[in-house]
Amino acid sequence: MKQLDSYYYFRLGLNLYEKVTLPVREKYGLSYMEFVVLLFIANNSEYKKASDIVEILGIAKSHVSETLNTLEEKGLIERKRDTQDKRSSILEVRERAKDIIEEGRNVQKEYKAMIYRGINEREMKEFCRVQKIIENNIKENL
Repeated sequence: MKQLDSYYYFRLGLNLYEKVTLPVREKYGLSYMEFVVLLFIANNSEYKKASDIVEILGIAKSHVSETLNTLEEKGLIERKRDTQDKRSSILEVRERAKDIIEEGRNVQKEYKAMIYRGINEREMKEFCRVQKIIENNIKENL
């Protein structure tokens, strides 16, 4: 069997994630990007700046800015001035987004259950170990 390029698996995973999150996104009138950014902010308390989203998710600065503006207009996030860096803002999820986040996290759990089905604990540890090696190789060569 021919080994497919890793990009194929990456895209396949994204396609499934888009499909699985669609009902929640439609229910709350969110675009895919709005959903991804909102859940990222909610799930990663250590990353609270737009620059973090750009760096970690690899999304263009202009797309992040536009998405944050829309989420703010919808009342789902707010920006507070960073007391240590006046040029940037700290992103916070508002109470109004609570139900979206709860449903979004449930969908994320379903997604993980789908993609990791049939993988036992030993295999998962090995998979994580190999992923870490790949991550380090990529970072060394960036």
